[in-house]
Amino acid sequence: MRILMIAPEPFFGLRGTPFSIYHRLRALSRLGHEVDLATYHLGEDVSFPGLAIRRIPPVPLIRRVPIGPSCRKLPLDALLFAQAARMFLAGRHDCLHTHEEAAVLGALLHRAFGTPHVYDMHSSLPEQLSNYDFMRLLRGPAAAAARLVEAFVLRNSTAVIAICPHLKTVAEANGARGTVATIENPPVMAADAALAPGEAEEVRRALGAGGRIVALYTGTFEHNQGIGEIIRAAAIAVRERPDLLFVLVGGEPEQVEAARALAAALGVEGSVRLPGRRPLERMPAYMAACDMLLSYRQAGTNTPLKLYSYLWSGRPTVATDRLVHTQVLTPEVAILTEPTPEAFARGVAALAADTGLRRRLGRNARRLAEREYTDERYLRRVKELYDHVERTRRR
Repeated sequence: MRILMIAPEPFFGLRGTPFSIYHRLRALSRLGHEVDLATYHLGEDVSFPGLAIRRIPPVPLIRRVPIGPSCRKLPLDALLFAQAARMFLAGRHDCLHTHEEAAVLGALLHRAFGTPHVYDMHSSLPEQLSNYDFMRLLRGPAAAAARLVEAFVLRNSTAVIAICPHLKTVAEANGARGTVATIENPPVMAADAALAPGEAEEVRRALGAGGRIVALYTGTFEHNQGIGEIIRAAAIAVRERPDLLFVLVGGEPEQVEAARALAAALGVEGSVRLPGRRPLERMPAYMAACDMLLSYRQAGTNTPLKLYSYLWSGRPTVATDRLVHTQVLTPEVAILTEPTPEAFARGVAALAADTGLRRRLGRNARRLAEREYTDERYLRRVKELYDHVERTRRR
């Protein structure tokens, strides 16, 4: 099939949804489909057989788009939707595949022309606005409007891809008429990334870890990730385990400075390392260099993409006992704590104190990844979904 994919994102970039889009494109290419990708002017080009990237014209003064909803996206979306509509009308596409707010355009085109529409549901629209501190926009009629928009999209989608089980429940409860398939994202880092000899030791030396127990967080520093809570937990945990070293990889420069200031205010700057964003290809070395992995997530229900890489790393995870984590993590592969810094600190300290527990949880995590979250299984699920779309189109 010839597919028009619409992605209102800086693509490609080191953040959750662009990673998911990358893997969708890779899978569709491997399955022999042709994809025209309409996206923002920002981001790095990628290359797959059958892929053509069509970017909107550069917008003056907009050189970065924050994660989540923002007013900065409004002019970009206006340009993107106009360009995508022109591409659709001129391109004789067999299918529309949309992400995030572009699903509204996909639903409108599906309703007008009957072209199959695949909605890639990375999160629930009302919940996403809430998670990124947009609750002020969801008062009264605006809240109802967000729910109506989501219901309209779900009713006008031939198929919905839910990236976690909870989103499938949301889609089915809110009026999805087409098939709804749960297709978890594959790990960001390669399952068996080859490390050069001594690469993990080099990371530990660069961090000044010595013989300390390293607790590693990787990802964005957005509000819903709970970076402040992790640093507050560090301040509690190191009182019991002074040999702990917390390493938080990621964040924009201003976010890293804010985290560094908080660590200093809590008197734990010597136990917290903030190296900033690191290249993706370095993440396997960082995970190999750590003793445990961290995920706090104080808001949201959609599973963080990094959890799949965490499992593949063979390292145990300490995470909050929230639906956002428990759709993937169980007590057999992770320490799950109440969502407070105090409880999180106890979980980290308990894992630091028990080498055998760390080994057992890490071994179980790797086995779970090899059983449930392989690239082969991911490709098979994408193929099954698109086989259904093709049958629908022919009917």
